[in-house]
Amino acid sequence: MNISQLPAPTLVNAASNGDIVHMLVLKKAMDMAQQQGSADTRMMEQSVNPRLGQRIDVRA
Repeated sequence: MNISQLPAPTLVNAASNGDIVHMLVLKKAMDMAQQQGSADTRMMEQSVNPRLGQRIDVRA
């Protein structure tokens, strides 16, 4: 394979590739933050009534 035949990367292509990577990393970070927030909310709800839903009265 002749290296001179390969298209040279341009500054525009490099910038757009970098932007794509940055956007994907940002999306992943936002998804993780949302999941952590949901887990924190569930944990706080359970701490208010820790025994809520653990027992069922079947003698009604």
